[in-house]
Amino acid sequence: MSRIKKTIKLSFWFALSLGFFFNLPGQTETKSDKKNLSTAWSLKLNTEWSDNVFKLSEKQMDRFNLNNPGDEISGRYNDMESINDLIFSIEPKFKMETKNGLFKRMFSLTGKLNYQFYSRNTKKSFFKLSLSAKQKVSKNGTIIIKAKYIPSSFKKNYLLDATDTTGSVSSSERIYHEAVYSKTDLSGAYRHRFNMGSLKINSDFFMGYGNKSYNDEFPGRNQDAFYAGVALKLKPSKLWDLYLEYTYESVKSPITKEVMILDEPDYQIDFNNDGDFADNNRRTEQTVNRSHYSNNLEFVFSVMPVKRLAIYAGAELTFKDYLSSEPIDPNYKDRNDSRTEFMLGFEYQILKKLSLMVEYKNINLQTDRPEDPGSVGEETDYITNIVKAGIQWKF
Repeated sequence: MSRIKKTIKLSFWFALSLGFFFNLPGQTETKSDKKNLSTAWSLKLNTEWSDNVFKLSEKQMDRFNLNNPGDEISGRYNDMESINDLIFSIEPKFKMETKNGLFKRMFSLTGKLNYQFYSRNTKKSFFKLSLSAKQKVSKNGTIIIKAKYIPSSFKKNYLLDATDTTGSVSSSERIYHEAVYSKTDLSGAYRHRFNMGSLKINSDFFMGYGNKSYNDEFPGRNQDAFYAGVALKLKPSKLWDLYLEYTYESVKSPITKEVMILDEPDYQIDFNNDGDFADNNRRTEQTVNRSHYSNNLEFVFSVMPVKRLAIYAGAELTFKDYLSSEPIDPNYKDRNDSRTEFMLGFEYQILKKLSLMVEYKNINLQTDRPEDPGSVGEETDYITNIVKAGIQWKF
């Protein structure tokens, strides 16, 4: 896995170097060449409010609000200061474009740095780096390479271990540890533009690889993801357009042994070998497999009712099937998730180079996990509402 991560990072910097090679003017560049090079800066500032930043279920929220002394000792909610939060983000963006790319065609390189600051849960603040290179290969064809990298992001605290001094693991005898991950994503796409009278269509065929690597305490949460899909943007007129996308993703996670706190009656297994099946909250180690595949559908409709104002609405549906066949894997064996995301917003161009954006988003994840056994602490059904407002300057 470390070799794959190293390859991704090398590819990221190679793409960056390639962009500068094709875009930066040399000492012998002529005046006409300089006219073929353009650069642009923009700065985006966003304010976002989320009512469930840690994606907790209702049961988990209730427990969070109880301020249980045992949870304080176990570290279950360390650095998790509030369920909701006000998030500020700043995103400078730089774009270079030249007509002297490969085959003497248009080439562009775009780089973005996004920093998100969580005002209440400061531990969750993080950076994200993005790079995108586009090279026209024909009159209507373009190759696109994208890379994204998050160096470090705090997810929340997960159960790491437990002690058992009374025959039943209490809340204070559980040991929680922070889960922090880094994320890398590299993708490539071919875009072809069709002009059919007044109807314009952009079709993208894309594929990519993503890696999510957690701290050493949680190797079973690491992910290697391979995905592919197709996207269509239909623009019948200047007044409205429709975006459609389908993605298939296969995610592989290491199969590992992890500590669980389980009730023997739920499984009819004598975890502590004391001759009965009646004990609750027993410490046990079981094999976990988080590998899965998913199907994702997305569509966004946008319309311009008046000049400078664009209103959009969209939905995203994700269906995830877990592949675990481990005998005791209550969180992932035979599990199926469905995630729905609805979005509504608008963007208004205040001035030629200044625009305002407002957006509302609702995210709902439903799993088929039963309420019992709830002692494993991994119920993941949640509902999140997000309101975002931002402005963007172009220089």
